[in-house]
Amino acid sequence: MRPKLKIQPKQKPKKISKKARKTQGTQKKQKIQKKKKVDRGIDSLVYDLFIYSSGLSTDTRTIQRGNFFIALSGERFDGNAYAHEAWDRDAICIVVSSISSELKRRISLNPGVKVHKVPDTHAFLCSLAAYHRQQFNIPVIAIAGSNGKTTTKELVMSVLRTKHKVLATAENENNSIGVSKTILRLNKKHELAVIELGTNRKGELKALCEIAKPNHGYITSIGKEHLEGFMDIRGVTEEETALYRYILKNNPDPMLFIPENVAELAPYAKIREIKSLSRHRQRAARGQP
Repeated sequence: MRPKLKIQPKQKPKKISKKARKTQGTQKKQKIQKKKKVDRGIDSLVYDLFIYSSGLSTDTRTIQRGNFFIALSGERFDGNAYAHEAWDRDAICIVVSSISSELKRRISLNPGVKVHKVPDTHAFLCSLAAYHRQQFNIPVIAIAGSNGKTTTKELVMSVLRTKHKVLATAENENNSIGVSKTILRLNKKHELAVIELGTNRKGELKALCEIAKPNHGYITSIGKEHLEGFMDIRGVTEEETALYRYILKNNPDPMLFIPENVAELAPYAKIREIKSLSRHRQRAARGQP
């Protein structure tokens, strides 16, 4: 005789109260908002278009077919006025802050091309670069300082390129646009990056660090530069050392390169020694060399 199988009675689904449903909805909404925050406001479809593009362009005079075009604007120019030229030259995506009549006419005739409107194209460029940087887990060496940044960057790049595939800042493109363009050239072939960071106003270097996300840093010197923005040598020191503070705060194993002859940077040498000793003790506790 086969034993009779005990069939469990079907359980009725639990009734969820209105309060519980409201709580679940709030939690789901918070998760979505958190994801949007992590993505820095970058639409996934737009980012995919950038990845599949033939490169970034901010100038319709040199744009190539399949480029991802961002219409930057300034005091003396407005890239939105020329965005229709990017359309005519087969850009894969066109990012604008306002749609001109010429571009609007082309959209009505052929809505196939992706036109992405944002409040601020410069902010979008920086956010796109920051998000792109997050996709790569590689060493990024940032070089800042009052003097000698470009020369130092060239020397470091030349040495590293003897054994590695290196991405480096072109010439002295060290402002938010230049740093963003450099980061957006990063691809899977690169093993590390050397990024030059420049500043002429308070808070600029910290913003550049948020884009490049360096885990190694070198400040060449501290001098009386751009005093109209920094007031005095203390202001310059505070601004330039934002690089070291960013690296120390955001990296579990930070590496700071500090010139011995710059008195203003001496406190960071002590911090580096303390962190290095702490890491050594942690490894010793785990039985690691």
